Amino acid sequence: MLNFSQITRDNMACVVPFFSYQTERICDLTPGCVFMWRSFFDTRYAIVEDSLVLMHSLQDGTWAFTLPMGQGPVSPALNAVAEYARAKGMPLVFTCLTGSGMTLLETHFDGAFRCEQSPDWSDYLYRKEDLVELKGKKYHGQRNHINRIAKEFGGHRYVPFAQDNLWKAQAFMESYIAQAPEKSPLFELEARMTVELLENYFAMPLVGGYLEIAGELAAFAVGETIGDTLYVHVEKALRKYPGAYAAINQAFAQANAGENIAFINREEDLGDPGLRAAKESYHPFFKVEKFLCEVMV
Repeated sequence: MLNFSQITRDNMACVVPFFSYQTERICDLTPGCVFMWRSFFDTRYAIVEDSLVLMHSLQDGTWAFTLPMGQGPVSPALNAVAEYARAKGMPLVFTCLTGSGMTLLETHFDGAFRCEQSPDWSDYLYRKEDLVELKGKKYHGQRNHINRIAKEFGGHRYVPFAQDNLWKAQAFMESYIAQAPEKSPLFELEARMTVELLENYFAMPLVGGYLEIAGELAAFAVGETIGDTLYVHVEKALRKYPGAYAAINQAFAQANAGENIAFINREEDLGDPGLRAAKESYHPFFKVEKFLCEVMV
């Protein structure tokens, strides 16, 4: 039977290679996102048939599995997951599913399915050239924001993270947290995850950098690339510099969306109206719907 272990900073190195096999272009199946949310979801992992399976504890206490990721055959791995659920008396629930993942489950399991989907979960996917170039009337507002930095502060400079400058982002976060006017539970959770991601930045295949305006760190971003997609996990900026968010958005894309990148995933909006408006303003090419499905076996 499968043996699931908790995801920790010490064993991330052994699970990271398996993520390169996922082709769904969703943020949930990236090392950075899994690491950031591992405590919140009590994430656990098992290796079966040369594939990685994750198990998350959902908010209602239900345990849910991801589809196997790896070079091994899928069917034996799915059978092992089903056997584990039966042995533990658990419902067989799968999470982080796209349309193709649901098709795979329907092909493998002979039974009925109960599925859930929410627009709050959908990932925003953009064409690389749109965010890199910001061409056309639809990006007029973003270009104006960036030009304002040049007019009022003499421009900006993007600097990739390195061993000798990552501390600047860590110091930024200390100040960012201390100066926040309101600290909601969600704010504190996100801040804590960001600080921890920075502490472990060089232990994972992450990319990132900061924006320097008027001699200080005004914004930074952290993400990673898998296949043809660049993922943006963290993006922070000082509000005192109007246009800083637009500038770090473009600069991060320009620095990290190389020739092999076709899309940029800026994750979901979680139902937050402000986040939704900001993400929609960049005109997503596609929204990747994600499903939670229980296999009625």
